[in-house]
Amino acid sequence: MKRSSFLFACLLGAVVAACSSEESDNGVQPSADSGSSTEDGASGGDTGTSTPGDDTAVEPERCVYPESNGRVEFGGVVPDMSWDVAYLGDELADGGFDLYEFHCSDAYDQYDTLIFVVTTVWCPYCPGMMEYIDRLGEQLEQEGALVVFAEVQNASGGPINTEGAQNHISEYVTRSQGYRVGDADNYEPNALGTQRIIQAFPTTLVVRRDDMTVIADSSRSNYYLPFVEVAMDPEADWSSPGPPTIVPELELACGPEDEEASEGDNNRPDTAPVLAPGDEIDGGVCDVNPDYYKIEEAGEWTARLEFTHADGDLDMYVWDVENDRPLADESGSPIGSDSTNDVEEFSYSGPAILMVYGYRNASGVYNLTLSAP
Repeated sequence: MKRSSFLFACLLGAVVAACSSEESDNGVQPSADSGSSTEDGASGGDTGTSTPGDDTAVEPERCVYPESNGRVEFGGVVPDMSWDVAYLGDELADGGFDLYEFHCSDAYDQYDTLIFVVTTVWCPYCPGMMEYIDRLGEQLEQEGALVVFAEVQNASGGPINTEGAQNHISEYVTRSQGYRVGDADNYEPNALGTQRIIQAFPTTLVVRRDDMTVIADSSRSNYYLPFVEVAMDPEADWSSPGPPTIVPELELACGPEDEEASEGDNNRPDTAPVLAPGDEIDGGVCDVNPDYYKIEEAGEWTARLEFTHADGDLDMYVWDVENDRPLADESGSPIGSDSTNDVEEFSYSGPAILMVYGYRNASGVYNLTLSAP
């Protein structure tokens, strides 16, 4: 494994030869620093002595990375990973990025936490998350949080290297620095993206620097993680975080009064209200959370979403609850509608969860209808 090592100086103590001689005529043993000499002025090699020097070679104690079981998991130590190629902002980072150095090097002493933003090129939620973190960049830096945008898959679901990741990430991350890596360039290719904790995209994790423990995990919350709050207090219990109270300024085209009136919490798929054929809902995506609806129709149905694209780009998909991503057809394309028009419409057959969301944190009111033949 390529490792950017710390330079530890090896201090070699000078070896001082202590020569003893017979006592001088007056019985006094001359000291090594006395400058004594023989009567003929020769240096006192035979008559002088030297005492061993007090200098001792002290080798600094080498930093040891905390022991890990090799898995990325909440409450566990993240494995010692390193990316040979990494960008810091728009510039190639000299030596890549290395978790050992993040933990051990005093170059990172201004940081107390590390935030992983794990994304893919194909994920519809990922641009919004990257922009959300980007807008928080200055606050996160002030609170001692270093961000690593880690792309793990390309558009076809295969491994992606850092160059490909940087091309995608830089479209959405323009304000903050942060490292950008492609997991194909990990010391063990795809070592992060294949972790069991990565069940959905984006996945966000917060790691505490002093012990490299995962202290916050987006899979344990129904909301965006409270990134700034975690950075402010990494010793607190973040095992079940609520919604963030410190959020970036977003240009929202609607507010809480525009949200749909429905039974159940439609910001979560497991509490989504039922949408039946003939129903018509006036609502809105007015924050960073999408809207979910449960469709129980056994046969074919058609969903139609009307909105004003100029206010915000809204899209809708059949949601794969088990894998927490849009359901894909046989060709791998997501089932739904995501055009640049003022109307999104598609047909499907059978029970499903319908998801309406704002592309790249877009917001806006909408009219949603469901029809069946």
